[in-house]
Amino acid sequence: MPTKFAQIKSLVEDDSQELWKEAIADIEPLAISEIKDILKLENPNILQDFDFDNNQSILTASIGQVHKLLGKRGGQFALKIQYPGIHSQLLQDSELLGVAGKLFSLLKEGFILKDYQETLSKELEKELSFTKEAEYQEKFYSHFLSHKQVKIAKVYKKYSTNSTILQEWIPSIPALDFLKNCDLKEKKEFSDIVAEFYLSSFFELGLVHSDPNPGNFGVQKEGQDLNIVVYDFGSVYELSEIEKISIWALLENQIEPHLDNFQILGNLGFELESLQSIQGKLSGYLSVILEPFLSKTRYPLKIWNRKERCSDILAEQKMQFMISAPSRIFPILRAFQGLFFWCEKSSGDLWVYNKLESIRFNLRYALEAYAKSIPKQNSKLSTTLCIELWRDGIKSVHLNFARQMVEHMKEIIEPDIMEKIKLNNINLDEIIQKARRNAYVAMDLLSWEYAGKKIKIYLE
Repeated sequence: MPTKFAQIKSLVEDDSQELWKEAIADIEPLAISEIKDILKLENPNILQDFDFDNNQSILTASIGQVHKLLGKRGGQFALKIQYPGIHSQLLQDSELLGVAGKLFSLLKEGFILKDYQETLSKELEKELSFTKEAEYQEKFYSHFLSHKQVKIAKVYKKYSTNSTILQEWIPSIPALDFLKNCDLKEKKEFSDIVAEFYLSSFFELGLVHSDPNPGNFGVQKEGQDLNIVVYDFGSVYELSEIEKISIWALLENQIEPHLDNFQILGNLGFELESLQSIQGKLSGYLSVILEPFLSKTRYPLKIWNRKERCSDILAEQKMQFMISAPSRIFPILRAFQGLFFWCEKSSGDLWVYNKLESIRFNLRYALEAYAKSIPKQNSKLSTTLCIELWRDGIKSVHLNFARQMVEHMKEIIEPDIMEKIKLNNINLDEIIQKARRNAYVAMDLLSWEYAGKKIKIYLE
C-alpha cells in the first residue's frame, strides 16, 4: 500500500517525483517458484502454454509484479500477477488510509478527509479486480488502435483471471529516462502525443486513466517515429455522459461565455450551497484553471502561475472551491495533473487547439442539447486588456490584448513608459492584484497623467 501512495504523491507534489521509484525498489519480489505455486491453483493454463523468460528481470507493479513469458508456440507476453493477500491488506488497513490521505497536496486545497478516504478506498478496491482492469484495458486498446503513436498492450482474456492478466509484451524506455536525453523536437512530440491520449480518453472514449505515475508511461523509438506506451489500467474512472459534457461545457464557456458555470458545476456534483459564497468569482477562477486549453498556439506552462492567481481571486475563501467539490472529482484531477506533469517534464508547454477543434465538432449536438437545461448568464468577465496613450487630449495609441495579458503588463508596456511608472511609484503588481481580486471583470486599472500625456489601462 505505501507503494501506491508514493506513486500518487509523486504526481501531486513536486518534491516527490522520485518517491515512487524508491518505494518500488524496496519491494521484495516473489520468487518464480512461488509464482508457479500460485498459478497451479489459480491459472494452470499459463503453465501449460507458456514458459518464464529467465533472462528478463521481474518488474514491480505496486500491488503485484510482472513477468515476461514466452509462448510455447511463439510470441512474447507479459504476466501481471497480484501479491497474495493484497486484498485484505489494502482494504482493511483504514488507519493507514487516514495517514496516507495527509500526504497529498489536494487535501491542503480543501478536500474533506473522510470523503477523500472513502474515494481512495473505492479506487483501491477497484484496482484489486484484475477482471475489471482487463476490461478497461481492452477498451483503451480498441480505441487507440487507430492512434498510431499510442500503444496499449492487447489482453488475452482466455489466460486472465481476477488476480492475473496476460497481455502482449511491449518493451519501452521509461518516459522520464527518455526525456532526459532526447532533443526539443522529440520533447514537443512526446507532449503532443500525451495530450492526444488524455483528451481522446476523456471526450471520445469516456474513460480516464487516473494513475499517471512515471512508471506507467514508456517510449518506443522506431526509426524517426516516436510512440508512447501506456501501462496499468487498474485505476480508471468511467465518466458518465453528464460528467463528460459538463466538463466540455466548462471549456466551451470560456470561449463563448453564455452558460451559468454555477449550474454546470452543480451537474458535476459540486455542493451548490457551499459554492454559493464564491459564485460571483467563478468565471474568473475557471478562466485561470482552464487557460492552457484555450491557446491557439503552444502555451508555456511556466507563465500559468495558477496557484497564486487562483488564491488571489478567492482570497480568504481560497479553499471554498475544493471544499464544494465532490470526492469523485479526485481521479479526474489526477488525470489532469498527469497531463500537466508530462507536458512540464517534456516540452514545458501544452498545445491542444487542433484536437479540441475536432472534439468540438463531434460534441456540438450533445452540447446544444445540454445547453437547453442550463440557465443563460450574462458574464461580467472581461475579454480584452486595453492600453491607451493620449497626447494633449487626443488619443494617439490604442492597443488591445487578450485579457490574460494583464498578468504580463510589465512585458508589453514600452520600457521608457515603464521607467516613468517606476519613478512615480506606481506599483504594477498591485494593479495586477486588483484585477485578480475582482476576478478579471471589466474595470479601470490605471489612469495616469504626466507632461501633457495620459496613460489609461483597463479591462473591457
